[in-house]
Amino acid sequence: MTWTELVVSVCGTFMTPNLDQHILDVSETYEADKEIILGVIHQESRCNTQAVGGVGELGLMQISPRWHIQRMQDLGRTNLLDPYSNLVVGVDLLKFLKVDKNPYKALAMYNGGYAMPESSKKYAESVIYKSNNYKNKIQTSSI
Repeated sequence: MTWTELVVSVCGTFMTPNLDQHILDVSETYEADKEIILGVIHQESRCNTQAVGGVGELGLMQISPRWHIQRMQDLGRTNLLDPYSNLVVGVDLLKFLKVDKNPYKALAMYNGGYAMPESSKKYAESVIYKSNNYKNKIQTSSI
């Protein structure tokens, strides 16, 4: 299975044009794991670029403008319903949380803040499970 086929299979009807390439571009820029990014996108919004959460989180990675307005302004990305902008802000936050060093802790903090409630730990486990599954699908098909 190719990367594009994987993204299409995960996102299905919510597949946004060029989402596969957007994830690759942002993952390369931030040196972040593309499968973890896809796992977050699926967990947060089921790949719906127009998703709006219960307390105002927006887009693919469900970014809360209330908490991340400064990051958005610093990155020049204020339209969180734009898929590429949402990815940039979300992956920048994951990188800040050191997802490359400790993905479990970074993902739990991404979901639940510094308090990391039990539900956020389960969230982290789910995203890591999904990302490992995605990696296996790509590796298995390339053998």
